[in-house]
Formats: sequence, structure tokens, C-alpha cells
Amino acid sequence: MTLLTSSDNPARAGSKAETAIVMASLVLLAGLALADRFAAWLIGEFPASGLFWQLRFEYLRPIGVYYDLAVLNLGQVSLLEFSGLVLAAAGLLVAGMLSRIRLLRAVVCHLVCGIAVILWVNSLEYRQGIYAPAGSPSASYAFIGAMLALSAAALCARIHAEYIGWNPANSPALRRSRIAARRARRHIDGRILDLIGQLDAASRPRQIMLAPLRIVARDRFRR
Repeated sequence: MTLLTSSDNPARAGSKAETAIVMASLVLLAGLALADRFAAWLIGEFPASGLFWQLRFEYLRPIGVYYDLAVLNLGQVSLLEFSGLVLAAAGLLVAGMLSRIRLLRAVVCHLVCGIAVILWVNSLEYRQGIYAPAGSPSASYAFIGAMLALSAAALCARIHAEYIGWNPANSPALRRSRIAARRARRHIDGRILDLIGQLDAASRPRQIMLAPLRIVARDRFRR
């Protein structure tokens, strides 16, 4: 019952960084998905406009994976219906993330991670190009999906560590790895400084000392 009740303990409240990451991911994904549908609607209204075709198929087509999955599972979905689904889902996730119930925030983080993974996987190059059942290959959108998925996965890992009582800051293995990393960095910095010193010494012009030449008069040997 304690997981389903609110708490005034600051340790149970979501951190600002955690909330900001999830909110930014939701705004980006939902905004791009709605922009894709709006561009498709503009193409239907103004089919002769090359700008709308370019906007839809060169910049927004990969984010259409969410609409493609909605069509595959729900059948034909209109612009208003899809927009309502996106806004409703985003609103529920935002409400869950702002909740003081840790379990709800954990569920939201896992859902955001799964949503980002969908974009990541369906934007990879191994897909069948324009014949893919959902989405479209795109290196840019694959990068966006991967970054959002990894960020949410880091939050999920932090939540799981909190539930099992593991504190990374107190982990001996983590402390040893940090010490080893600092030693390795100091060693690398020292080698780099030595190399810079050697290159600087080699690049400096050498000064050549000319000794005075003693000329013996020829008349001295003729006597």
C-alpha cells in the first residue's frame, strides 16, 4: 500500500533532472508525431505543393512509425483520432511523472524507454526502405531514438538499483574503478605533456657556435 500512496519524503520525490529528461523526450516525440500527421494532412489539402511533400518525406517520414503502428493495430485512424491518442497518452505519462508515487514514475520511465526504442529499431538501415511496414530508415532518427532510449534506460536502472537497495556511490567496485580511471588519466596526461615537450624541443632552432679560425701567415714557413 505504501507504493500507491503519496509521500512527503524528499527522497521519494522525483528529481528535477529525471523529470526534465522524461518531459523533454515526451515533448519531442509527441511533437514530431503530430507534425508528421499535420504535414500529411497538408499534402492532402494542397497536393501540388512541393514544399509539403519535401517536409513530409524528407524530414518527418521516419517519425510516422507511431501512426503506422496505430494503423496496423487499430485500422484506419484519422488525424483527429491519432492526435487525440497522442495527446491523451502524453498527458497520462506527464501526470504519472509528476506524481509523488515512485511506482508510477518508474512505469513512466519504462514506457518512455520502450517508445524511444520503437523509433530507434524502426529507423535502422536493415529495414526494407519504403516497403517497411512501419517507419523508414533514417540515421538521424535512429540516433534520436537511441539517445532517448539510453537516457530513459539509465533512469530505469537507477530506479531498479534504488528498489534493491544498491547505492552506486557506496559501491567498492565503483570507487576502485574511479580511482583507476583517475590514475590512468594522470598517466595519459603526463605522457602527453612529455610528448609535447619533446616536440617543442625538436622544433626549436639549434644555435651553432662558430669558433674563431686562426690563420697562420704563409711567410712564416718560407723563412
